[in-house]
Amino acid sequence: MPDAPELDVRELQPRDRHPLIFSRFDELKPGESFVLVNDHEPKPLYYQFQAERAGQVGWELLESGPERWAVRITKQGLPSTATEASERPTEPIRDEHRELLPHIDELRALGEAAEPGSQELGDRLGAAVEFLQGHLLVHAQAEDQVLYPAVARLMGAPQATATMSHDHAAVARLISELTTLKHTIGARAATPAELASLRRLAFGLYALITVHFAKEEEVYLPLLDTHLTSEAASDLYAEMERAAAKIRQAQ
Repeated sequence: MPDAPELDVRELQPRDRHPLIFSRFDELKPGESFVLVNDHEPKPLYYQFQAERAGQVGWELLESGPERWAVRITKQGLPSTATEASERPTEPIRDEHRELLPHIDELRALGEAAEPGSQELGDRLGAAVEFLQGHLLVHAQAEDQVLYPAVARLMGAPQATATMSHDHAAVARLISELTTLKHTIGARAATPAELASLRRLAFGLYALITVHFAKEEEVYLPLLDTHLTSEAASDLYAEMERAAAKIRQAQ
């Protein structure tokens, strides 16, 4: 694919970024693209594109931080009426779950690798902690602040998503233990007790997160699909982006 022009928004105020990006996208002809350069992972922007330009956007991650994120955004052909009718407002969240699943599977692989003499254990553990701290916890906290209150309002029950938030709290505790274990082990070989703890934490996180995603997709997201318009979904994802940006700044 030929080189595409860059749109670097890192020096812009956050409130000015999305209007400029959408304006640039709307100027494209089908098949044309530009490379967005940002200072954080633009996943919430992806949500907004899927809500407001469903079926029109090609999205290719080129660079993945930590200071520079680059995504090739391509304008595709307009969606058919059938495609628009079948598009669920919560499809961007389901898409993110599908993108996260390979990382979740790596937690199971980490548990399986927690054996004496494993040559890759340190690298696997470091990658797992980086993913969990830098992405999954941000995702969970943004859901707690924005997504779950929206579900609770639709259900008319403030505690309707309490069990889901409880899952997030349990995940956070396990991540904290795993992070502590990583720092404890450092570059040396893990002791048998440490290997046992690593297996417990890795397998526990894998099981808890997998079941949590299934509950979201089978119970809560269908409720939002029924009640949310595309415009309301776009507003919801924009609010989640703002929440995620604040969480990252506080880390």
